Amino acid sequence: MERQKPEVLITKKFPADIVDPLAEIAVVHMGDHCYNLMERRDVMAHIGRVSAIINQAELRVDAALLAGAEHLKVVANIAAGYDNFDLEEMTRRGIWGTNTPGHFHYPVAEYIIAGILSVMRRLGEADRFVRENQWTSFQPGRWDGHTLAGKTLGIIGMGTIGTSLARLASALGMEVVCHSCRKDIRDMRNLPMVELLHLSDVVSVNVSYNKETHELITDREFTQMKPGVIFVNTSRGKVVREADLLQHLSTGHLGGAVLDVFSEEPSVPDVLKTMPQVLLTPHIAGGTHDGRLASYRLAVDNVIAVLQGKRPPTPVNQIN
Repeated sequence: MERQKPEVLITKKFPADIVDPLAEIAVVHMGDHCYNLMERRDVMAHIGRVSAIINQAELRVDAALLAGAEHLKVVANIAAGYDNFDLEEMTRRGIWGTNTPGHFHYPVAEYIIAGILSVMRRLGEADRFVRENQWTSFQPGRWDGHTLAGKTLGIIGMGTIGTSLARLASALGMEVVCHSCRKDIRDMRNLPMVELLHLSDVVSVNVSYNKETHELITDREFTQMKPGVIFVNTSRGKVVREADLLQHLSTGHLGGAVLDVFSEEPSVPDVLKTMPQVLLTPHIAGGTHDGRLASYRLAVDNVIAVLQGKRPPTPVNQIN
């Protein structure tokens, strides 16, 4: 009797050429849309049958989900982060968790530089001015912003994203300082948080989200920043106490912000949408075509390895 193939669930539609190697060894179920992700209730309808799940790190892999996962062997995130995993419970049940590091850090660094330029040079405001047919004459000085050269960028969290960001910012003439620098980074000033906040013209948060970094930035940290600072968050929304961020933007203490993540995504506070000095984007900082396709392939490789009884290439836990 032919052995029954394991079942795999992918929470969005994947390109056929990426799915084909997986389809040779498993029955693959996918979401119907290239962008919209499967609802949790739809995932739960499959959970009792599947041996693997590939998701975009949107799926909360918690005790409630795992309780019905009789055959589950691996959950593969298409993301560097994995704060959606209950790793202790997954490991206890013998379920691998994997991620896709190495494909998102440089795009995020590029996004941060683009965002800082957009806010400091007031590009969004000027764009709207032209689109709304308000431009009636040449007005030198009206849209003057600030140059990056000579400004100080403070990076909180010096992992792969922070390291790439530091290189790009330095090339544009910024002085870069950091907090929580890696020990192998010797050509950069590693400052206490308070000193970094006092000194920086731009502050970028690039930490992983966990219990220690939950609401890492609150009223206390915003108050310690110099007036007019530009604040950037591409980490996770809950790294920042959002109410305190709104307060300091409203008073003008913060000169602007670049925000790709929010506390209760996809909900964004209405007041932020009225602020011309704030760039708002829908969690896209790491998204490039090349990087995403490479991440899809790595996630598929992780699943194939586990289904074949091997260790996955990029695990985030250890199964004996």
